[in-house]
Amino acid sequence: MFEPLLKVDAWVFHLDECAISPISHPADAARAAQIADPVPRRRYARGRAALRRVLALRLGINPEAVALEIAPGGKPGVAGCDFSISHSGPWLVVAVGDTAVGVDIEMPRPRRNMMDLAERFFSARDIRYLRDAAEMARDRAFFRLWVAKEAALKCAGVGLALHLHKAECIVAEQALVGVRWDGERFSVQEFHLPDGTPGAVAWRGENKAQIEWRDPAEIAAS
Repeated sequence: MFEPLLKVDAWVFHLDECAISPISHPADAARAAQIADPVPRRRYARGRAALRRVLALRLGINPEAVALEIAPGGKPGVAGCDFSISHSGPWLVVAVGDTAVGVDIEMPRPRRNMMDLAERFFSARDIRYLRDAAEMARDRAFFRLWVAKEAALKCAGVGLALHLHKAECIVAEQALVGVRWDGERFSVQEFHLPDGTPGAVAWRGENKAQIEWRDPAEIAAS
């Protein structure tokens, strides 16, 4: 049986370095005004401008006309396409698909209680995978599992707190290829940002997906 190839467009923005033309939107301005620290405030404003320009490009409308909504599970959405966003430090990743999609990144940082977090939020199989990893590689393995799970749950449109421990990663020959959650399987493609920050894109089912990494310059001044 023919399985259609899914297509996902993805953009990576370094919010401290990219030149994003500002967008005046009341909701974004109100949220930015609540952020006291100027660095996060600037990153938020640039990130929202980047997101609105990506969605405007996809929908063929003006960025100011993009009407963002928040679904009951907390996932942001817009009529006409499916997208997912993730930010960590100065980085923002936006993924837009022709079907439900989830993306997550997480800048690694030392965690003395990493295994305690795993015991709380990971499945028994995932914990065994971490324990089997070489000690020097355990932090990296932890974040690989974390971003894969979070990307899959974002794709499903559910909150992390109640579901993260129910999501189980699928590892084949050291490659993280999917996540099982609530009777569903999500395919996963891992990636790394220029500084090594791990990330993952997830989509429902086992169909193959073509992920095209787009040039952020194409929307920076649009």
